[in-house]
Parts: sequence; C-alpha cells; structure tokens
Amino acid sequence: MDEFVNLRPNHIEPKHWHELVVDSAIHPIIASANFKSLYYDSIEQCHESWEYLMYSDQIERKNAGRLTDKTLQVYAYLDSTDGWWCNGGVDPRTFLDLLPGEQPKQKLWGCYKPDFPRPDVQKPGKFIKYEHPYKDELSIFLLEVPKDIAEFIYSKAGVNPSATDRQSGFWYSVWKHNIPVTIVEGAKKAASVLTQGDAAIGLPGVNAAYRSKDDQGNPIESQLRSEIAMFSTNGREIRICFDHDSKSKTQVNVGKALIKTSQLLVNHGAAVKIITLPGPEKGVDDLIAALGAAVYEKLKALAVSFEDWQQNNPLPDLRQFIFLKNGQELKLKSMGSGESGGSVGGSEILLTTPTLPESLTTSDESRCPEASLTPLRPLSPLSHTRPLYAAIIKSIRIQQALLTQQITLFCHSRSSIIRYKC
Repeated sequence: MDEFVNLRPNHIEPKHWHELVVDSAIHPIIASANFKSLYYDSIEQCHESWEYLMYSDQIERKNAGRLTDKTLQVYAYLDSTDGWWCNGGVDPRTFLDLLPGEQPKQKLWGCYKPDFPRPDVQKPGKFIKYEHPYKDELSIFLLEVPKDIAEFIYSKAGVNPSATDRQSGFWYSVWKHNIPVTIVEGAKKAASVLTQGDAAIGLPGVNAAYRSKDDQGNPIESQLRSEIAMFSTNGREIRICFDHDSKSKTQVNVGKALIKTSQLLVNHGAAVKIITLPGPEKGVDDLIAALGAAVYEKLKALAVSFEDWQQNNPLPDLRQFIFLKNGQELKLKSMGSGESGGSVGGSEILLTTPTLPESLTTSDESRCPEASLTPLRPLSPLSHTRPLYAAIIKSIRIQQALLTQQITLFCHSRSSIIRYKC
C-alpha cells in the first residue's frame, strides 16, 4: 500500500493515513470515505472530538447545559491530543421501513482513537485505546463501501441487486440478498476485510454483538443486539474472525464471547464459520499488511463450522496457571500416571520467561562471547512432602536467579554496557 501514500486527502493527517492505508492495508477510497483526523479548534477553544463524543441527551449536565465537573475532568485530556474518527455508518434497523430507492438513516455513533489515550482507572497500567460517544448505546460499524468494491462483493455472492436496491446502499443490498458477512473487531479491521472484497461488520468489542443486561443494568438472558440480529437471517453465512492472542486469560475471555455470539447467531438460523488467525500478528488487518491478501484468503478457506471449532478448541483451564504481576504466566503441566517425579497434584511448574529486547540480538553475541545464553534447566516436579505454595515460590526464585545471572552475562559485553530493565 506504500504506492497510495501520495493519495492522502486533506482531512486525514499523514500519520493517520499511514496507520490506516499502510499498517492496516485499507483501500485509500475506503479510508478516505470513513475516517477523518480531528483537531483542536482555536476559535472555539476546544477540541473537535468533544462534538463527536458528547451529543447524547443522556449525559448529565448543569442547568446551563454545561457538562458536569466530573465529566469534564475525565475527558479534559481530549484538548491536548489529536486523533482520528470513524463513522459507524448506516442504521440497519431502518431497512425494514425503506421505500424503494430510499436511503437508510446514518448514525451519529462512531469511534475516536486519540493519539495519546487516557489511562484506564479500572486496569492500572492500561489505556483506553478507543473512545465511543459517551452515554450512547454501543453500535456496530457498517462502513461506506465504494461502488467498485461493492460490485465485486455482489459478484462473489452471485447476486445482482436491482437499481433501487443499489440506490438504498451497499448494506441494504447485503441485508436483502443474504450476502455472507464477516464479523471482526473494530473499524480498521472491518475496513481492511472490505478491501479484500468481503462484507465485514466491525464490533467495538468482542462482547458487543449481544446484550446480557437491560437498560437498567439488570442481568437478562443473553440476546443479540438488534443491529446484528438484522443480519442473522436464515441460511446466511457469517464468518467470525477475532484477534489472535497468546495470553491464556485473553484467550478464555475472547473464546467465551465467540461461543456466545456464535450460538446466538446459530439460534437465529445463520451458518457460522470461524476464521482462526495463527499469529504472531494480532488482528486480521495486521496479518494482511504483513503477509498479504493471499494468506487471508487461505485462512478464510480453512474456516470451520462453529460446531467443529468448539469441539476441537477447548478453552485454556485457568486453574492450571499462576499469573505474576510482571505479566508472566506459570503453567502447571499435568503429568501422566506412568511418569515419575513425585509431583504435587500430578503437576510440574513451567516458567514463561520474558522476551529479550530486539536490540539484544544475535549480532551482539559476536561482540560479547559471554552473551550467549544457555537454556534454563526445567524445574523438578514438586515434592509430595512440600506444600504446593512454598514449592512454587522456591521454584520461581531459582528460575529468576538463573535468568538474572544469564542476562547479566549477556548485557555486560567487553566493549559496552547495555542497560536492560527486566
């Protein structure tokens, strides 16, 4: 996509254009039609993002209409950073009442990605990467699709919408003619998959396809959100392509959301297939940008039914993991009944060590013979006579001491001292 860098429109900043077109492999016309950079307005003395995020009539305000001090305090950071905005697109719930050739309603909803996000007070050390309109119900991304790509998608699906269907828009035709759709996480991934010629719906989060609480926050039986339900028609093929993640906790959370979403879609009559990303690229847009469209097409061809996926992909058992504050995971590896070692509870500890920085590569070994790391010894199985907790702590300390010693040898070369923060 590097050849498209010079096609950047004025309403998108160069760094945002590079993120969208190069890093996420989004077609320039799709990027231009759906994304825009937002700035601080020196005349109004506030950032444009306030207008996009603070329109809901559910927002608490003072008598004069001014936002409350609490809201202003939380979002004050908006004035100090720019970012990009993506429109949510059309509201599919209006399709049923359209007259021939009439256009569906456009939503105000969308997402804003600040260049410098605010910290997440619920998750220390994490940041809120995307902002959605405050006090407005979550929605989905049905992005604007240029005519040529729309015609390609119609052709792949073997449908020929009428002239009036086309006048009502791409997503109306997708809905009416049961065209297959792919569900992904976020606007960028939806735009990237649309670029490949597949109708893609973006969710603002893996749990956003369904509701488990009512408007008052009371638990209810899980049900599809009304916008997604519009596309869960009988016999429609719906592919789900969520992000790849190596962390067991995230795998469990994403897996549960995928299972719940898939089951609800199946209950509505949809034929659900799962596209599995192999990693290390996290999202489908990262994969396409790094490896090309052909790799995505191969993974799509390998998609399996939800039933087969669920049968062959059990979720990690978090009871077999110990999670450390530094992000490491300790896995208790189960041992067969015929294996020796005298382990407690039939388990042994495997320590996941941190990855060395990219700057400390094999090229440094030629300058520093001491830097060649030897493999860590596997931990001995836990003794039957020791308490499990004490054995775990002792094993961790042994491995940490070995790791510290090896990193010290690595970092202190004869010619220079490399600072490494564990």
